[in-house]
Amino acid sequence: MLEKYKVRLCAKGFRQVSGVDFDEISAPATKHVTMRAFLAFVAAIDLELKQLDVTCAFLDGDLDKELFLAIPPGYEGVYPCKVLRLKKAIYGLKAPKVWWSTLLAALEQDGFRPSIADPCLLVKYSEHGKAFINVYINDKLVPRGGAPADAGATADG
Repeated sequence: MLEKYKVRLCAKGFRQVSGVDFDEISAPATKHVTMRAFLAFVAAIDLELKQLDVTCAFLDGDLDKELFLAIPPGYEGVYPCKVLRLKKAIYGLKAPKVWWSTLLAALEQDGFRPSIADPCLLVKYSEHGKAFINVYINDKLVPRGGAPADAGATADG
């Protein structure tokens, strides 16, 4: 029994030209060695690990350029001679890169900085200790243990 329909608007990203329409389209992904070391660190000092999944993460990023989209098929008669101005990223159009830039800006504003070894491992130093967030695509791994909530993911030392 069908309960609901799901529709996604996708851009024809294959028509973009590298160097003209974009410079980068992908977001960094955590290196496997970073993930293993991160998990070993969490286990070694007995921290609790929280996994945070961001639903529709790629659609939350704000675009840094003005982009326009043709009216989707079936709606040309409703809005003749019109185009859509995109304010947020959509599938097929730099969505991972835009998501990463938006997330990184928010985390940097909170005091987190990308590590030198892997930009997906973010570290925050404060008087409460060190806080870590490991970002893997649209998931975040946050170790927690014995620190104030404002310090985020922490490991004293």
